[in-house]
Amino acid sequence: MKCRLLQAGCVEYLILEGDNLSALFPNACLTICGLKFTAAEVFMIITAISVLPTVWLRDLRLLAYIAGKELGEISSHLFLGLHNMYYT
Repeated sequence: MKCRLLQAGCVEYLILEGDNLSALFPNACLTICGLKFTAAEVFMIITAISVLPTVWLRDLRLLAYIAGKELGEISSHLFLGLHNMYYT
């Protein structure tokens, strides 16, 4: 019973992220070997790939380090990209 609840929660999270990000970026389509993926499907796959390594951790204290590092890298790239876009 608990396993089904966890699976349902994971599927719900993937659908939520796919819908939200596809609303922000509606033209993000991808075609691989003749298979066409819509924006929602592309973002669901990206979300699943980014969340999957967190289930391999034995010690969840490492998750805070990984999340903090990723957030810092993403925000610095975003800041530098916007800075270069407006001030060059």
